[in-house]
Amino acid sequence: MKTYNLKLKIITPFGNLFRTKTVAIIVKNSKNEFLLGSKPSFYPPTITRLLGGGFKEKETPENATKRELVEELGVEVDEKHIKHLVIINIKAKDETGEIYNTKINLLNVDKPIDEYSPGDDVKFIDILKTHEMKELVKAYENLSELLWYKGEEGEFCWKDYGQVYSVVHSLALEHS
Repeated sequence: MKTYNLKLKIITPFGNLFRTKTVAIIVKNSKNEFLLGSKPSFYPPTITRLLGGGFKEKETPENATKRELVEELGVEVDEKHIKHLVIINIKAKDETGEIYNTKINLLNVDKPIDEYSPGDDVKFIDILKTHEMKELVKAYENLSELLWYKGEEGEFCWKDYGQVYSVVHSLALEHS
């Protein structure tokens, strides 16, 4: 399993930087298209994300992946179909000098999923071809520091979010 270390300068932290570890899950359908979670009332236009989320107490990356797939897709996947591919260690320093450390575990489901029902905080499932995933990475890279989220999840700059998730989605492309 590969490990990547990502050091960032950010304006302000966002949700997942407050967690010690999360999972990001590569899920594809039988046409080899990526299934991503859409939250139109949260994400800026053109932004969507891999499925996943935080860990609960004593969960392994595989356990967290299984739970997240049930929550976000309504699908149970046998652990033998879940492969832990990459760990991304993130150290983000904000403008005040505060440091946030988190670990994103990138996992792959090696079984196509064609029947699902979006749930939890995912409103829709976006289906992306490989070239559209590449466009998504570029969209993350090009998020503006003038674009801010202010709402239930706090207040943060989308550019900071893009610094993390452009890498996560790029690695998903590379390892899928």
